[in-house]
Amino acid sequence: MLVSLYIKNYAIIKELEVRFSPQLNVITGETGAGKSILMGALGLLLGDRADTKSLFDPSERCSIEGTFAVGNYSLYSLLQQLGLDETDQLLIRRELSPQGKSRAFINDALVNLSELKSLSEVLVDVHAQFDTLEINEQPKQLELIDAYAGITEMVAAYRSAYRRYQQENGRLQTMLEQAGSQEKELDFWKFQLNELEELQLFAKEEEHLELEQEELSHAEEIRMRTGEAAELLQSTSPSILDQLNSLQINLRQLLGKHVRIEELTNRMEQSIIELTDVADELAEISEKSEFDPERYQEIQERLGAVYRLFRKHQVQDTGALIDIQQQLHANIEQVEHSGEEIEALTQAVKQLEKSCFEQGRKIHEQRVKSIGGLEKAVVGGLTDLAMESAQFKVELSGEDRLHPDGIDRVVFLFSANKGARLLPIKRIASGGELSRLNLVLKSLVATKMTMPTLIFDEIDSGISGYVSDRMGNMMRALAQNHQILCITHSPQIAAKGNYHYFVYKEEKAGRTETNVKLLGPEDRITELAIMLSTNPPTASALANARELLANPAKG
Repeated sequence: MLVSLYIKNYAIIKELEVRFSPQLNVITGETGAGKSILMGALGLLLGDRADTKSLFDPSERCSIEGTFAVGNYSLYSLLQQLGLDETDQLLIRRELSPQGKSRAFINDALVNLSELKSLSEVLVDVHAQFDTLEINEQPKQLELIDAYAGITEMVAAYRSAYRRYQQENGRLQTMLEQAGSQEKELDFWKFQLNELEELQLFAKEEEHLELEQEELSHAEEIRMRTGEAAELLQSTSPSILDQLNSLQINLRQLLGKHVRIEELTNRMEQSIIELTDVADELAEISEKSEFDPERYQEIQERLGAVYRLFRKHQVQDTGALIDIQQQLHANIEQVEHSGEEIEALTQAVKQLEKSCFEQGRKIHEQRVKSIGGLEKAVVGGLTDLAMESAQFKVELSGEDRLHPDGIDRVVFLFSANKGARLLPIKRIASGGELSRLNLVLKSLVATKMTMPTLIFDEIDSGISGYVSDRMGNMMRALAQNHQILCITHSPQIAAKGNYHYFVYKEEKAGRTETNVKLLGPEDRITELAIMLSTNPPTASALANARELLANPAKG
C-alpha cells in the first residue's frame, strides 16, 4: 500500500507531499492541472526512465520518495534476492541530478532500475485508458484465470519446476555441443599428448641441455686452460702455492713483533687452503673435459625436438609444455568420461520434463473447470456496467509442449454488441470497453490473490454518468480490501472516494506550480458541483453533489 508520495523539483512541481487512504483515493482537477505529472513522478519512482528536462529547477536535484506498507505482502524471497531485510515498510527513493545521473534506493540501499522494477511490479498495478497491454497478453490472461481458479500456488510450483527443467536442459545442450566439438578434436589432442609424453620432459630441461652443449663445444679449450691454471698453482717449480707457503713461513718469524702479523698470516693460510681446493677442482675439470661427439649429437637432437615444440605451442620453456601436457590429458579424460555424465543428465532432464507435464496437465484441468464460471461472472459484471449485450469467452487449448505458465494457450474473445462475432479483445475492444472489462476482471480476482495498489488513470473517458456510477461502485467494493488510486473526470466516481484530492495550478514568483490538496467536506461538495455543472456551480449542482456524497455506495 502506498502510504505517502513526496515530490521535489519535478516538472512544474516545486515540492509537495501526499498521504493516501488505504482504500479508495480519487484525484480530480482541470485538464492540464498536473494530474499526468503526478503519474509521471510515480512512474519514475517505479522505475521509468528519467530525463533532465523534467527538472523544475535545472540547477537542483529532483527527488521522489514513496513510502509503502508491505506487511500484508509475501515479499520475503524478493527482498532476499535484492539483499534487503524483511520489513513491514519500504522507502523507495529516486534521484535525478542536473547532470542527468539517476539513482534509485530501497530503504537507503542503492539498487539498479531492473531491481527497482522487479519490486515495483509487485507493489503497484497501473491501468490507464487505452493501456491494453495487460489483458491483451497471454501471461496476464492466464494469471487472471489462475487467480479466479484459486491455483496460483500450484502454478507457482510449476514455474519453479519449469525453471529447473530449463536450466538443466540448457546445461545438457551445452554439454552436448561441447562434446560434439571436442570429439572432433580428440584425435588431435591425443596426437599432441603422445608427442609430449614421448619426450618425457622435466622442468628447465632446456637450460641444462644448453649448458652441457656449451661445455662440450669448448671441451678442448676448457681442458687446456684449466690444466694450465692447475699446473701453475701446484705443479711448476716453484709453484704459486709453494711460494705462498714460503711467504707464510717467513712472516711467522715476526709473530709477537707486530700486532697485525698474526692476523695477516692467518688470512694467508686460509688463502692457501682455498687456492689448494681451486687447484684440485681445476685439475679435475681438466682431466674430465673431453669432447664426446655422440653426446653432443644427442643434445643437438633433443634440443631440436624441444625447440620445435616451443614454436608449435608458442611457449618459451619446458615448464609451459608440461602444463600443456597436463591440460591435454585432462581434456581427453573429460571427453572420454563425458558420455556417462551426459547420459545421467539426459535422464534427469527427462524426469524433470515428465514432472512438468504432469503438473501442467493438472493445472490445465483446473483452468478448464473455472472457465465457465469466469465467463459468466465477467458477462454479469459487464452487464452491471451497462454492456448488456456483451459476450466474453475464454478459448483455452492444452498443447503437447511446455510453456513458462503451463501447457496452455489462451485467447480472451469479446464482443460488445448483440449478434457480433467474438474476436480476440486486441482486435475488437475500444478503450472504454477495455477499461470496463479490465475493471471487471480485476474485481473478480482481487479477493483471490495478493494484489498491489491499483491505479486507474482516467479509465472513465467517454463513459456516461450512469456507467461511471456503476464503475465507481465496483471500485469502492474493490477498495474494501485493496488500495486504489483513481484519476477521474467523473463526479460519480469521485463521490465514491474515501479521500478526494484536488490537483491545481497556481502562480508563485512568476512561475506556474502544481499542487495537490486533500479536500474537506465543503470543498469536496464544491468540486463535485463544478464537475457536474460550471464554475461557480449552480444551486442544483451543489444539491446534486451533496446527494452523491450522502449515498456514495448507491448506484
